[in-house]
Amino acid sequence: MKRSTDRLFRIFMVLLAAAIVSGSIVVLSIYLVTRDSNEGLTEGPPTTAGPQSTSSTTENPQIAQKSAIVTNGLECAAIGRKIFELGGNVADVAVSVVLCEGITCPQSSGIGGGFFLTFYSKANGTVKTLNARERAPAAATEDMFVANPIESQSGGKSVAVPGEIKGLWDLHQNYGSLKWKDLLHHVIELCREGHEVSRYLENIFRNNEARIFGEPSLRDVYINPQTNHTYRLGEKIKRLKLAETLEVIAQEGVDSIYGGGSIGTKIVEDVQSRNGILTIEDLMNYEVEWSTSYSTTIINNHTLHTFPLPSSGACLVFIFNLLRDYELKHDALTYHRIAEAFKFAYAKRTHLGDDHTDEIKEMIDNLTNQAYADEIRKLINDTKTTNDIKYYGPLYTDVENHGTANVGILAPNGDAIAVTNSINYLLGAFFRSEQTGIIMNNHMDDFSTPGAPNIYGIPPSPANFIKPGKNPLSSMIPSMVIDGNGDVKMIVGAAGGSRIPTGVFAAIFNHLYLNKTLVAALDARRLHHQLTPLDLQYESNFDSEIMRLLNEQYGHTLRENLPDGGFAAVTAISVDDGDIVASYDSRRGGGVEVF
Repeated sequence: MKRSTDRLFRIFMVLLAAAIVSGSIVVLSIYLVTRDSNEGLTEGPPTTAGPQSTSSTTENPQIAQKSAIVTNGLECAAIGRKIFELGGNVADVAVSVVLCEGITCPQSSGIGGGFFLTFYSKANGTVKTLNARERAPAAATEDMFVANPIESQSGGKSVAVPGEIKGLWDLHQNYGSLKWKDLLHHVIELCREGHEVSRYLENIFRNNEARIFGEPSLRDVYINPQTNHTYRLGEKIKRLKLAETLEVIAQEGVDSIYGGGSIGTKIVEDVQSRNGILTIEDLMNYEVEWSTSYSTTIINNHTLHTFPLPSSGACLVFIFNLLRDYELKHDALTYHRIAEAFKFAYAKRTHLGDDHTDEIKEMIDNLTNQAYADEIRKLINDTKTTNDIKYYGPLYTDVENHGTANVGILAPNGDAIAVTNSINYLLGAFFRSEQTGIIMNNHMDDFSTPGAPNIYGIPPSPANFIKPGKNPLSSMIPSMVIDGNGDVKMIVGAAGGSRIPTGVFAAIFNHLYLNKTLVAALDARRLHHQLTPLDLQYESNFDSEIMRLLNEQYGHTLRENLPDGGFAAVTAISVDDGDIVASYDSRRGGGVEVF
């Protein structure tokens, strides 16, 4: 009897186990089907970027079929998504995201600086640009840094008239749909709760810890009182004084800075206390400028749109025009031609500036004209480079640009924005307005200063000399590619100073010409040449056989850089076969939201 009972018990347990396994399989199957059917939640494989955050917004790339946001700041894409979910449009999202970037990427952006913005309206089929870059104060003079050049790099004299809030306000007034104060709510909240330190920001803090510690206005914010060191990966930084300032801006709008309001007054007082020349009249007289993009036709009859002067957008157009008739592929001859195109483009850049002279207008007409590129292409020797700088036609020396942050936004209705903002050097003028919490720009250093020729015998560019009310020349080129149906194909821009044009070119070339996935296109090793110095710079792990041929067969002098050795960090969105892919650059990290 006992044996029979034991046998029945064993049979029961086997049946029970089978039922449990079957049920688990059913539940798992339902979960997988449900997960895969949730449109906008499917994620692509991660890049080689180091750990950034536990937040899902840093998974890279993300894929969707409606909308996307990509940012440099960890939390900023998520804030942009919240604005979309409130019913905001692409302009509303841009306001919130750009303000967020200034908090999470304080080393390179903020309301103490300015931006360039490229805006595509799907309904109208038009691309407009918004220049909110800094301008020279009224008291600025052409020779103000001749006697003491270091004053252009930090301190009060290095501060140009900031334009960010004026530009965002103008964007909102023309195209926004939500209330202005609602666009600042989440950003103010982030200031109070603290933003997370990324690996990239931690490294910047570590490398500049002694300088930060030596500047009280920065030490108060970026030295952790518990460790007496700069903040580390994953720790949170609060910006309480900046939150108070943003509260005033949320309630009073643009007049709080540019209409003689309290914030503008405090900024001027703090800049002048450091020997600066900024005045309240400079702020009140500051104006933004709407214009049209520079454009050219590229592969598959797509149209590239990029930013006009005082950006380097004309140089990007010129590079693509120079390469138009070549068969472009991953071989040494193609990269030799690309390097030569870079050299010619950076040579022509030395002719440019924010002066509306006949000479500059003629140069812009040439750089954006295919016939001119066809003539210059005849100077590209397919067998050898030349180390004679003057062969490429620079009249003057160029100014090295510095840090920036870039954002891309694609809205459900097909509208798009690319915006690059900057305070120039790491932490700008290297001081914070203590009454407002705003880190000030040092964009006066982006101007050229009269002086002796450089080691190549080339003088500084008069087109970029300082003049009151003038924008300094910039490398920032927020760009987008529109297909033949009027749909966005790619939104792209970069952070990285003078290497921005070559970084943006590489992203478009790798994705649209070499058919790499977007994340592979951004992470691919790059080349850079800006004519002076006469080195073809390349990232470690670039195809070694191609580099050997570029040196031995084509005569290029090579200089190797680590991937984090200053190459531009690109952020981009692409649309391929109906799938929207958003990705940041593994060189820097960032945030992504798709839905």
